[in-house]
Amino acid sequence: MGLGLAAASCGGATASIGSPGRSPGEVHTRSAAVALARSLVAGAPLPSGATPAGRRPGPLLSGAPFAPSTPYVERTRFAVTREGPAGVVAALRAHPPRGERFSGDGTEGSLLGGGAVSRRWVTFDLRRRPPGVADATLSYTVAAASRGGTGIRIDVQVVWRPAKADDLLVPASDRVAVVSVTPASLARRAGGATAHRRVVTAPAAVARLRAAADALPVALGGEWSCPADVGPSHEVAFARSPWAAPDITFVQGPCNFVTVLRGHRAAGALAGDATFTRAYEAVLRARG
Repeated sequence: MGLGLAAASCGGATASIGSPGRSPGEVHTRSAAVALARSLVAGAPLPSGATPAGRRPGPLLSGAPFAPSTPYVERTRFAVTREGPAGVVAALRAHPPRGERFSGDGTEGSLLGGGAVSRRWVTFDLRRRPPGVADATLSYTVAAASRGGTGIRIDVQVVWRPAKADDLLVPASDRVAVVSVTPASLARRAGGATAHRRVVTAPAAVARLRAAADALPVALGGEWSCPADVGPSHEVAFARSPWAAPDITFVQGPCNFVTVLRGHRAAGALAGDATFTRAYEAVLRARG
């Protein structure tokens, strides 16, 4: 018999990115992430007949199902029900939490148990993430409870991005952009030569590149390995004039990270996106 949902009850290349420093903007963002996580876990609907549990209902419900990220917050609560695990999961899938969409499910078994399913889970993501939130995931883990029935673990992980420092933005005085690409074969040579370079002075084209660069979010901390990422190097530099030294340069590197240079100094790392890539590729494709 199907279950409905009840209203919730509160209870080749490697890129290394350092953990962001604490700043007033970042603290505010963390506070917002904590508030969002608390709201999502408290508002997560339960199957009809399920009741909140003050502690973990069974040993199979230990440990959050998320991989750690930087920076992130997690919040957890528990519930129990007499319904079987398969019925609980079916009810959860049939009724996604408001404002969220189904993102995956799965089962886990044990060879010692003859391959029988021991745990099930179903996850949902926010349809619209608030500004500054890189990811917000709600996960239900379902397994047998120690005292009979089914235990439910509800976890929320919110990953947020630190505030973007001013020196990662294109100066307002810059009116020229220089887009260049260096094939990987040349980049590996000493002093790697630039194969293709375009100087952009048209205000509309410069504005598009500026907007795309300024919209890039701060990269999350951690270490990433991308062995197949051995493509060319792209750079977008901004200066006051075609003859002036660049004030700021965005280097599209491995693992879709963008290193920001101020002169020869690395100012920080951003996460690349399709808008930025399309902006500089349009310049390189243009005739003339």
